[in-house]
Amino acid sequence: MKKATIQLALLCFFATNSTASFAQTNTYSKPNKVEITMEMRTLNASEKVSLDQGLALAKHLTNTSQPLNTSQVQILYDVLLETKQYDENHMIALGLAFGDLMVKKSDMEWVRISDEYGEETGLSPQEYQMFIAPISMIQKRIDRHEHLSIATLRDDTIKLVNEQIASGELSKRK
Repeated sequence: MKKATIQLALLCFFATNSTASFAQTNTYSKPNKVEITMEMRTLNASEKVSLDQGLALAKHLTNTSQPLNTSQVQILYDVLLETKQYDENHMIALGLAFGDLMVKKSDMEWVRISDEYGEETGLSPQEYQMFIAPISMIQKRIDRHEHLSIATLRDDTIKLVNEQIASGELSKRK
């Protein structure tokens, strides 16, 4: 698939606030002694629909009907990197597609996190208190105009998570 064949389209991506099957609130202290209260929970039905809509947009942008593979997510990343002015929904779709690659290759699940700064859909290793923000990971790298390997970023992130689990650094969810 050539970059030129990627079509840009707009699909609204909605997220809502609701409860789900687990919710956990944790308070963390930053080095400067500021406490952050964070709640992590599974996605509710509406948020799952939004996730599916975002992944559908990523498929549409790469002109495929199948779940995206690593090379297709890489192409989408490269196109958005070169575009310089991108639609926020395209960025979200790319971040979700990147997150979906991690879900498929690891023991992570989609979760919703909320703290005093807002809410975000992201990933967490099942049963552990850790939040990974694939949308923010991608957006920050695009904003910094970073050329990168999606496969390497995915694999390095999964490796780091697995190392933290193996070392006992991560607590189990309550």
